This record gives sequence, C-alpha cells and structure tokens, in this order.
Amino acid sequence: MPDLPDSGPSPDRGGSERPTDDIVQPFQLESGGAGEARLTGRMSRLGSVVDDVLSRHDYPDQVAELLGQAIALSVTLAAALKFDGIFTFQAQGGGPVTLLLADIQTLDGGERYVVRGYANYNADTVTGRTGARALLGKGYLALTVDQGPHTERYQGMVELVGDTLAECAQHYFRQSQQMDAAIMVSAGRVGGAPDSPWRAGGMMVQRIADDPNMHLPSDDEADTWRRVMMLMATGTDSE
Repeated sequence: MPDLPDSGPSPDRGGSERPTDDIVQPFQLESGGAGEARLTGRMSRLGSVVDDVLSRHDYPDQVAELLGQAIALSVTLAAALKFDGIFTFQAQGGGPVTLLLADIQTLDGGERYVVRGYANYNADTVTGRTGARALLGKGYLALTVDQGPHTERYQGMVELVGDTLAECAQHYFRQSQQMDAAIMVSAGRVGGAPDSPWRAGGMMVQRIADDPNMHLPSDDEADTWRRVMMLMATGTDSE
C-alpha cells in the first residue's frame, strides 16, 4: 500500500509549498479565555492514498465511501497518538456491512504511514442503503494500538452509537477516554462523477486542560468548546 507522509515540507521564502493531499496537519487553537482549556487538533487530507486502497476492490460506492471515511478517521486518530507500531480501527456490525477495518502502520519513527483498508459486506442487502447507521447496524467500535512484542497491546471497545462514523468515534472518546473530541470525516469521488478518483479528509479537535484536575464543562453554552462544536457542525463534505 502507499506510504502516507505525516506532513509535507513547510513553505519557505523560496516559494515551495506544502502538498495539498496525503498529509496530516496538526494545529492548536488559543481560546483566549482565562482558565479555559487549550484546543488541539489534526486535519488529514487524502488523495492518491485513499484512491489506491478503494480502487483495489470492486466495492459498491456507498461501501467504498464508508471505508474511505474509516480510513480518513483512522489516519486522523493515529496522528493524535504518540506511538510507533500499528493503529487499527475496526467497526463490526450486524447490517449489510459486517466489518470495516483500517490499519495505520508507522514507518521511519512515525514520519510516514502505510495505510490499509478493507470492508466486508453482503451484496444482497447493501443496495439502497447509505450512511454508517444503515450500513453497519448495531455493533461495536474497537481501536487498537500495537507497538510490538515488548510493549503492552492497548484496545478500547464501545458500542456503535451515532448516525455517522464521526459520531461513533466521539462516543468512543466520551465513554472510553472521558475526553471531549469533535470529529468530522468525509469521503467521495472527485466531482461526484462515476469512476473519478476518490478523496477523503478528516478533522479532530480536542480540548486539553493545563491542569489535569481541571473540570471541563461540556454543557456551558458560553464555553469555547460549545462554539467549536457548533462551527464544526456547519462544515460540508466538499469543504
């Protein structure tokens, strides 16, 4: 599978520019409010990487789109972790799509990724269904980090809760990690034309308290976090 660089070359005074696809870009937002948490995140943009994975299989478009979202989500989540090994995203359900699997393997100490993806589906029942809830049905989401035989393998698992993969991932962080995370993912064919290349992207924003004992209220309407969630909700697939 193709390698995914963690980031491209930074712009410099000579005019070189960062590549627009197959990158993961970290960022940090300053809230500006006294006592408020820091906001950090990752943005992924996938072009040839996700197109190569999806084009290797004759998936129906709605299955390929869901797998593309899973790959973009996995790359975004993996980039938020400090690890050297294999990060695995797995969604298993009782619907027409019984398994979504994405592996992100680090190379060069985490400077590059190898990306793999696979979906198992029932061709007789998948027709006419779109979206994570309709395609996966009831099931579970599992995230695994394996850094080799000399380290302890980590796995977190929660029930699939949400209409989209992003909502399922947000539920995972609330239930398994007790962490606020705002997540968006999208995948589709360029221009929406049949047989055109696939692209995908993802964004994840987390809030991290400077003091680990600091309480982060999620239900305060004036809180910066609520505004971030509202602004992210206005994003479109094309954006």
